[in-house]
Amino acid sequence: MGPFFFIIKICLVLIFDYFAKSLFPEATTLWLILTSFLVCIVIRNTAMFRNLVSSFTNKVSRSSDTILSSRQELLLSLYNLSQYLERSHRANDAKRARYRRMPAKHQHICNSIGYPEKLTLVDTLLARNNDTIMRVYADGIVRHHVTEEDLRQSRRLARSTNHYDYFRVVESLCHLTRDWSESGSTEIQPLIDYICDNSRNLDLKNTTVIVPGSGLGRISHELALMGFKEVHAVDFSWLMTLFNESIYGSRSQMASIYPYVHNYSNHWQTKDQMGLATYRYGIRQPENLHIHCQNFTEFTSPAETAAYNVLIVTCFFIDTAEDLLSYVDSINRICKPFKGKKRWINVGPLKYGTAPKVELSNEELGDLTSAMGWNRIHQLNSPTKLGYLTDTIGLWQGYYGVCMWTAEKKC
Repeated sequence: MGPFFFIIKICLVLIFDYFAKSLFPEATTLWLILTSFLVCIVIRNTAMFRNLVSSFTNKVSRSSDTILSSRQELLLSLYNLSQYLERSHRANDAKRARYRRMPAKHQHICNSIGYPEKLTLVDTLLARNNDTIMRVYADGIVRHHVTEEDLRQSRRLARSTNHYDYFRVVESLCHLTRDWSESGSTEIQPLIDYICDNSRNLDLKNTTVIVPGSGLGRISHELALMGFKEVHAVDFSWLMTLFNESIYGSRSQMASIYPYVHNYSNHWQTKDQMGLATYRYGIRQPENLHIHCQNFTEFTSPAETAAYNVLIVTCFFIDTAEDLLSYVDSINRICKPFKGKKRWINVGPLKYGTAPKVELSNEELGDLTSAMGWNRIHQLNSPTKLGYLTDTIGLWQGYYGVCMWTAEKKC
């Protein structure tokens, strides 16, 4: 809109306002609202208004970039942990409130079978889960030198961005069960077995291992125990990293969590929701294990400690890529400085998410990785059925068909 037409339109609005107030003086408020509305319509099409909107949008974008810096992501993750008990009790209270809105006679029947007592028991078990959460929280504060001012900043940041991710905290508890408890061994052990079996013939003392998307770190831990020169566990999530780090310490102890307590659905017996998982924490961290919270596509193995060979291990990871080829590019980049054998072991499904730009079958993935320099030297001929954060006695159980293959870089 040119300046001339803008001025004409504003003048017409003002003339309209003048005559309206003169003819209907008793409706001044109405005409003020209507005139303001018309002025907004005129202004929104001007270049000046569009520039202001663009400037504001850029500032918000820059602010978001700052929020997502690694240190502030750490602080927000610590804030999420600190809010677990309050948020989980709030979710349980919402169920309690819905229950109380039932007709009195229906409540009476549910009272007779002990439903209110179940709600109260869930509150108790959530508090016990919080013992684990608070230990992870306290450990993270010490490990990463978090100050009181940092914690105040995290609270301000969370409030200003309306940031809280309760689901991710619950998910981390489930991953803790999967990776480190005895009950989770049916899901994780077959993966460990395949990875270890297909890496034993490497020169362990002269091989660097890199595990992108390492999660709670059990596979990285087992590889470190095998005796590789160094193992780098790399995960983008600070929540996962904090839980992983909290496993290690100077005094081994047992702890308990209740991974299914958050979900009231799909239980055969009431006690199944209250199922207990035990795990050990405070174990010694292998000296050759290094934990990184970092975007894998930006990771570089330290040159001063790099070995002759390199092993990449991807577990339930490659299908998380928006652009799968960028993951392969990053793997090739990481492997390039190594002069010896370059091996890649992959285990996991192909359940693509995060708006993928390409979605490949296992066959197509083999052709693609071959075109990008990798030859498969071993693979299972059919998918292995494995649970993923699955309650094996529940009425709903999630299983993946898992691909397992090993490739080496072409000379």
